[in-house]
Amino acid sequence: MVNFIINKIIKKLSNRKKRTKYFKNLDDIHSVLVLFETSEYADTELFISTLTKLGKQVTSCGYVTKKDSTQYKQFPSRIFLYPKKDMNLIKLPSKALINELNAKRYDIIIDLTLKKNPTMEYLLLVTPSFFKVGLKKDNDCIYDFSISFPASSGSLSVNFLGAQIIHYLQTIHSV
Repeated sequence: MVNFIINKIIKKLSNRKKRTKYFKNLDDIHSVLVLFETSEYADTELFISTLTKLGKQVTSCGYVTKKDSTQYKQFPSRIFLYPKKDMNLIKLPSKALINELNAKRYDIIIDLTLKKNPTMEYLLLVTPSFFKVGLKKDNDCIYDFSISFPASSGSLSVNFLGAQIIHYLQTIHSV
């Protein structure tokens, strides 16, 4: 029931007034928000490190999975979303967390979640950015640019997804 409600909210948000989109290449991107699940924390840190070495200002928001008992330290560029503490009964993030993310402007939001995660999709939709990128899941159209990966070709990793995103961002020509 909870997933039904949040999926309805996500569908409504994705169908609302169309926003302005700018496809940017990696050279034109300065500020980045990375969304991820803490089950992929090590690979995500490598991706963030790569972006930082490329001179990007990176903020990240990690969804702490139920199986993860680690207490991650919160600091301005790393935000962690704890299910019981930072979400309401229908798994929507708190207004305080949304306000914290919306305090900055991002040239791009990169969603590194490998599986459908309605909470992170909601964050992606309510956080303003001109360019949103991620892995295509189902028939969603919440991204401006999505990477497709056939299920028959094996398991997907954040390392591979991150490398593909960086590759395509380097080849996009800004208008």
